[in-house]
Amino acid sequence: MTLKQRLKKARAAYMARRSSTNLRRYLRLKATAGRFDSRMCSYYGVSPKVNPACRRAICRAYAAGLVPTSTTGGKHAPGSYHTQLNSRGEGRGIDLGLRRDEVGTQKGLKRMETFQRKELWRFRHGKLPQMAELIGPNNFRIVLRGVETNLVEGNALEQAHDNHVHEGYHG
Repeated sequence: MTLKQRLKKARAAYMARRSSTNLRRYLRLKATAGRFDSRMCSYYGVSPKVNPACRRAICRAYAAGLVPTSTTGGKHAPGSYHTQLNSRGEGRGIDLGLRRDEVGTQKGLKRMETFQRKELWRFRHGKLPQMAELIGPNNFRIVLRGVETNLVEGNALEQAHDNHVHEGYHG
C-alpha cells in the first residue's frame, strides 16, 4: 500500500471514529508525507505559528515519534530563537520532546538521540541550509550559530537540553 493510500485510509478511520489514537496515526502519516498540520502542536498546546523551516522540522520530528514541546511561548534565554519572530510574525525556534509516557525512559532518550543524529546528518549534507541551532541530549551533535560544535557536560546550555531537542532557523 502506498503512503498516499495509507494516508487516505487513516483519514477515513479518523473521520469515522475521532479518537486520539486514530488522530495520532493520521497525523504521523501526514508528517511522514511532509504535510504539516497545526494539530501536531496540540499535545502540549504550543503555537503552530512558526516559520516554514520549523514546520518541516516538526513534521520530521512527529514522524519520528517526537512532539513539539515549545515554540514561541514559555521561558527562554534572552535572544533565544524562541523569542525571535520573522517578518510574518512566525517563530524561529522549536523544542521537540516526548509524550508524557516516554519522558525519563531509555526508549524516549534513544528516540531523541536518533532524531538529533539524523538532523545533524541533514545539516552536514546541506539539506537544512537555514539551520542556526541544534541542541539536544547528545553533546557531540550540536549546531550553534550555524556551525557544528560540541558542548561541555554540565554547563547551563547543555543541562537545559538534556530532555529535548531544540532547533532554531533563520527566516
